[in-house]
Amino acid sequence: MSRPARIHCIHTAAVHEATFARLFAELAPDVVLEQFVKPDWLAHARAHGLDAALSEEVKQTLAVASGDADAVLLTCSTLGPLADSKHSGRVVRIDTPLMRRAAVHDGTVLLTLCLESTHAATIAIFEQACAEAGRKPAFRVAVCSEAWAWFEAGDTQRFAGSIADTIRRSVAAEGRPSCIVLAQASMAITEQSLADLGIPVYSSPTLAVVETLRVAEQQSRETFACA
Repeated sequence: MSRPARIHCIHTAAVHEATFARLFAELAPDVVLEQFVKPDWLAHARAHGLDAALSEEVKQTLAVASGDADAVLLTCSTLGPLADSKHSGRVVRIDTPLMRRAAVHDGTVLLTLCLESTHAATIAIFEQACAEAGRKPAFRVAVCSEAWAWFEAGDTQRFAGSIADTIRRSVAAEGRPSCIVLAQASMAITEQSLADLGIPVYSSPTLAVVETLRVAEQQSRETFACA
């Protein structure tokens, strides 16, 4: 019998710890989970972009984590491009499974986000997912710029409400998309409040946890087989 998988989660907001602890506990109760919070990374990225200093620190941290765990989940979409470097195939970028799910839809996909710092990364990972699926990307973007202040204030109800309002305005003004993508993990709380639109709505946390467990199980089996 293989040992329990070891997983590290790296966040840029402490609020995500409870969400991912719950998801991993529900889907894989035996997993050994460690979580780390790096709020300074997001603050730096918003102020200076993914500059050399931040990129080096993040990549070094991912490399160390990859040596200690079977899988590492980086939950910040802004930092997502830094997870694309290979660390023995153990690093999961939070939005990759999400964009792969959205990429199979025909028609225009509505990509929604709250932070401008993740705008380019969100489009790039969606286009990559479409390329992998052999499909031509068709999308539009809605930036829920007013919502983030509520997130930083800890007011999740107004945060979700602000996102939902922006999305509803986009649908009313520009037409119904084939699906709605909540591109940042923090936006997942809005998913249920959009159910009445009758449009598929996707968020990243559960999809990313499933993918992380798949990667971890594969690595755990390989490690056990070589032991």
